[in-house]
Amino acid sequence: MKVIFNADDFGITDAVSTSIIELFRDKTPLKSATVMINIISDSSVELLKEFMKKDGRSGYSAGLHFNLTCGRPVSPAHEVPSLIDGEGFFLKFKNLITGAARADIDSSEVLREFKAQIESFYDKLGFYPSHIDSHKHVHMLPQFFAAVTAGIKNFGINKIRLTQNISASELFLSQGIERETVDACFKGVCESFYYDDSSAPALLYPQAFLGTYSVGALSAPVFEKEISGYADKDITCEYMTHPGVCDESLKKLSGLLQPREHEFAALKSIELKEILKKYNIEIMSFNDLN
Repeated sequence: MKVIFNADDFGITDAVSTSIIELFRDKTPLKSATVMINIISDSSVELLKEFMKKDGRSGYSAGLHFNLTCGRPVSPAHEVPSLIDGEGFFLKFKNLITGAARADIDSSEVLREFKAQIESFYDKLGFYPSHIDSHKHVHMLPQFFAAVTAGIKNFGINKIRLTQNISASELFLSQGIERETVDACFKGVCESFYYDDSSAPALLYPQAFLGTYSVGALSAPVFEKEISGYADKDITCEYMTHPGVCDESLKKLSGLLQPREHEFAALKSIELKEILKKYNIEIMSFNDLN
């Protein structure tokens, strides 16, 4: 069994970014992170660039945490009017999903903003994302998925977070979206289309996605319980994490606060390393996915 531990939300605050780099440097199981490029500060950009330059990108992966719900878009506001509120900020998460359910969100604007975030990623960091995932899993909405897969064709990116072991609709139910709204988003859609869509490029993704119901609660026992059904299989799993430090800056942007510190400690723990050794788990990054 192989596992990719990915840290979501790099760049949401400098403190979170610093925590993730510390986990990289301390040789913890964390080998991957995804970047919120539309809100990342210059100091977090430099921190990641310096690490990747010194340690090389072979052992670590830095992807795009495609974001449509926090901060402002990279695109000019007049180019993505269906994605923003009256002050030019992205719609709140529930408003975005409700808008998608009502067909109020223009998918061409999603594609435009997705491309803009990839281009900004390259402009700021000097390399393209190793892989794609998204804040609040928005790329898994049927209305947005086609835009994302169309967008990555232009950049030679073929690695993405998919959730083959959990229904995509469940990702939104687990975040408090009402069943009626979720059903409207997925009406008439067979969820296997994520994996069978012949119009999409050949996508690479771990066969299992873990951490959906343990956000902020990572520990050695929790990890062992989640992998129990996969440990004897020759597969690759992604384990989503959100390590960081809770400070005033984070409180303005996220509802996930102290649990980030819990996950930071868990990723450093000897107990987690012992579980990895017990099950002979190989740690990898998205760069190793083939």
